[in-house]
Amino acid sequence: MSAVAFSSDGRSHPAPHRSCRFLLFLLPYFAVEYYLYVKSLGKEGVSATSEWSPAVEVVVEKKPSIASGTVLWAEGWSNFGTNSTTFTSCTLIDSYSYDGRTGYMDNATSVTYTANNNVRATTSSGGNCSGGHLWFNKSVAGELTTSAIKLYGATELVFSHSQGTSGSSVTSSYSTDGGTTWTELGTQSGAIAEKTYTFTVNAGTESIMIKLSHPANNAKNTRVDNLKLAVK
Repeated sequence: MSAVAFSSDGRSHPAPHRSCRFLLFLLPYFAVEYYLYVKSLGKEGVSATSEWSPAVEVVVEKKPSIASGTVLWAEGWSNFGTNSTTFTSCTLIDSYSYDGRTGYMDNATSVTYTANNNVRATTSSGGNCSGGHLWFNKSVAGELTTSAIKLYGATELVFSHSQGTSGSSVTSSYSTDGGTTWTELGTQSGAIAEKTYTFTVNAGTESIMIKLSHPANNAKNTRVDNLKLAVK
């Protein structure tokens, strides 16, 4: 004879099967295990809430990285000015624009150079500088600054230049805030075929400016050539 159970209203109902009673007995166990599982997911960054939501796949589009060695800007001073405008030997630089240009993504952007205190562009040759270069007067503190040079997402950079004459001295610096503050890269004393400085800027930096500084009362006039900014 089957077991009969009575509810509170006096009606009779068949008693649960033994297997059902066993499953009911295990329900608290499974509930605890499920809770611990969801809680562990929460520790790994998955929200452990009581509400279920479908998984959403987030796809982040990555911009292509710029290849190492890509030249962002270079200036060899082989020609001065644009549209047949030239700067004759030892012309005092005030502010002018030439085809020192970015070399990435076919987006050639003119770079403006500003100088003071008897910094000159000369077509003569000397030491490691030939076919046109910068000349800093040894008796006056000189300074040449570029306008903003686009980085196109690059953060690891290399700035280089050549320098002529022993006893010469040039300090290189860069700015990421439009020239408000400057970070010194270092000082080159004496002639060198290629001086390089490797440095890193913060991600998201759109452009930088480069500055070359020459001290007053230096032992020799300083010649600088082959300026280049590239991706490390």
